[in-house]
Amino acid sequence: MGKVKELRVRKGFIRKGIRVEYTVTADVDDEQDLFAAKERLEGIVDGWISSQPEFKAAIQTVKPQPAKKAETTVEEVKKKFPENLQGLLKFADSTEYVVIEPRQFLGAENFAEIARIVREAGGDYVSAGKESHFRIPKKKV
Repeated sequence: MGKVKELRVRKGFIRKGIRVEYTVTADVDDEQDLFAAKERLEGIVDGWISSQPEFKAAIQTVKPQPAKKAETTVEEVKKKFPENLQGLLKFADSTEYVVIEPRQFLGAENFAEIARIVREAGGDYVSAGKESHFRIPKKKV
């Protein structure tokens, strides 16, 4: 994948049989900021949608059930990786995240594959020199 230059979030709802959509676009200078930018844009669009009278009425008629918030375990995260990558990584449990640290230099292909798996699991990469690591939030939504 090439360098990400733009992030676009599109969401909508149906109003009187017509689909209403909101789209927000942001320029992203640093790929490390992608996750935060996505969350921020989704929050903006969600705010617009939730301010619509039709949407508020629909929410009031449906009683939400409390969500069960299970936590992701180190073992669950470890199972997401093929064995050849597991051997290159150390998996650790922290308060809010499952932390994944490289045992050795990963190389471009291994790094890209690990980053893809981590992103699919809702995680990100923390660039901090020798302390750089991947992390996946423990809380499931």
